[in-house]
Amino acid sequence: MLAIAFLPSPQSTWADTPASGPAAPVVNPDDGSLVYEAVELQGNVRVAPTGTDPKVKTGWTQLKIGDTVKAGQQISVGIRSKVKLVARPADPPTVLLFDRLSLVNISELQIKDGAARSRIQLAHGAVRAGVAEGATRSDMEIESPVAVLSKKGTDIFGFEYDGNGQFRMFLTEQGRGLIQAIQTQSTSFGGLQNFRSRFVTPGQFITHQMVRAIDNVQFDRTINVNDVFGLGGADQLFALLNDRGLGILLNPGGNWTNLLGNNNAATGTVTPTDPTQQNDQSVLQQLNNTSGPRPTPGFIGGDFGIGQGRLPGIGRARNSFFRAAMNGSKGLGRTNFKR
Repeated sequence: MLAIAFLPSPQSTWADTPASGPAAPVVNPDDGSLVYEAVELQGNVRVAPTGTDPKVKTGWTQLKIGDTVKAGQQISVGIRSKVKLVARPADPPTVLLFDRLSLVNISELQIKDGAARSRIQLAHGAVRAGVAEGATRSDMEIESPVAVLSKKGTDIFGFEYDGNGQFRMFLTEQGRGLIQAIQTQSTSFGGLQNFRSRFVTPGQFITHQMVRAIDNVQFDRTINVNDVFGLGGADQLFALLNDRGLGILLNPGGNWTNLLGNNNAATGTVTPTDPTQQNDQSVLQQLNNTSGPRPTPGFIGGDFGIGQGRLPGIGRARNSFFRAAMNGSKGLGRTNFKR
């Protein structure tokens, strides 16, 4: 079983329907081969043709146990009220529960192409349903102004919408299958295309907050923060120059492979980290060069260090570079390398 929740774009025509207005004005013709029968009822439950204003009494009749509901009708459930409906014929066995303060429209209800097709619009309220396995395949969709739950197969599920943009879809722990929430966006020709999706397994649920997370995830990006202790050779040198701002010590066109004592670029991957093997004068030459420092190039991910303290091999007091940097040299100022 697979249940799919589509999150339509704000330009959807159903999203423009007021929560307090008629459930839906569009009705697909049916052949009368499938109806819903009220088997349990509590409180005030009314039924009327699709498009009837729920704020007025005209056109509404009280729903009673044994009454049938077909396509082209809508149901209004009052406060402290609920109604349970079953499909007739009962293949596949289908049970629907419309809870308190629900306004539900049934736009399509028929057996077509070997499947029991149900198209339901939820203006506000809560719908809980269960479909058992049968000889006839179940094809049910429940639509709200902010999302559509499409269920094909067998499951126990629910859909709640408060009429103010907040919704909740869920599968019970006894249910089988998945709910796939798919965010869509409008195309230039007025259609919809899939944008992002997320699966919900039995026992889990999906809410409007998930939609906001999907909207924001496109702005997330990975920022590489290098562990200099785990790097060596040219990789360590590259991280120093590009992540910690030490590139200002280089002149335009300077030989940065020689900054920390490398002999040449070819030996960059085997740069000695023991200060006794480093050419301390190479650092001082860069510090004392009168040509002036060059700015560190900017990066989209940001230019910042990770504060890991003194680096192995080059962070000892005997190293000329750190002695010069910490004591100040040629306008460099005092630099504290904190952990």
